[in-house]
Amino acid sequence: MDKREAKEVLSSVCRIRDEAADPLVAGALEQVRLDPELAHWWEQLQEANKILCEKLQAIEIPPFLDRQILSAARDVEPSRWWKILAAPKLIAPFAAAAVVIVGLWSIQPQPAAFGAYRSEMVAAVSVPYEMDVEAHDFADLRRGFAEAGWPSDYRVSSALQATDVEGGLLRTWRGKKVSVLCLETERETGGTGHGAIEEKGTGDTGHGADHEEDLYLWLFVVDRSALPDLSETGTAIEKVDELMTVAWAQGKKAYLLVDDGDERSLRAFRQKAGERGHTGSD
Repeated sequence: MDKREAKEVLSSVCRIRDEAADPLVAGALEQVRLDPELAHWWEQLQEANKILCEKLQAIEIPPFLDRQILSAARDVEPSRWWKILAAPKLIAPFAAAAVVIVGLWSIQPQPAAFGAYRSEMVAAVSVPYEMDVEAHDFADLRRGFAEAGWPSDYRVSSALQATDVEGGLLRTWRGKKVSVLCLETERETGGTGHGAIEEKGTGDTGHGADHEEDLYLWLFVVDRSALPDLSETGTAIEKVDELMTVAWAQGKKAYLLVDDGDERSLRAFRQKAGERGHTGSD
């Protein structure tokens, strides 16, 4: 076995578990021991594999991904893609492309994708959920977040302080902790809300059973470093799925305000979010 063949064999091996169990691997490793240049190459490959594994293990699985995959699978004709990849001449190019893509992704700094963050947070409150923090006012809610080790030094505008506290959720985004304030108030219009249903221990008391004049809001708070591309000017009001959203950065925190009302109601809360009348500090 020469150097080229040894590289081909070892490139296809992620981890050496039993050298004796595979004669090809054993032969390739023997070449490594005899060739210092090949040994250096093998050391670098193992280090790269280790970094790739750590990066992949650190990736958070988006919520509801299993549902999305299963849903998409219903609309896809099965057993066609593997016939294409099964062609021997295509296996190597696809494998090489995958290695290059994953390698480049893992070593390049990943920008904070605010769009993905917003979509994931909206999805989190668009399905039935249970409160992680039981609270009936803002002081209790702040204490609950603090005790759990989640962000509690956030600012709440005077407009939001006038709402009722339902409780709080503990979420994460790319390793960053996200505190979710679940709020409720009366709707100024006569429209029907869209938000999620809150499940409690003794039964459902969520949106489906509430009066249509109720307005539900969620304030997501995360460390600003999680979304470095979010400016203090913030984003325009935008509808995501059936919910209205707006976001901004203030101090050391990034805020995402979501409600199941219309643009006018959300604009009223956002315009007052920058007022000095607030609780907490960054």
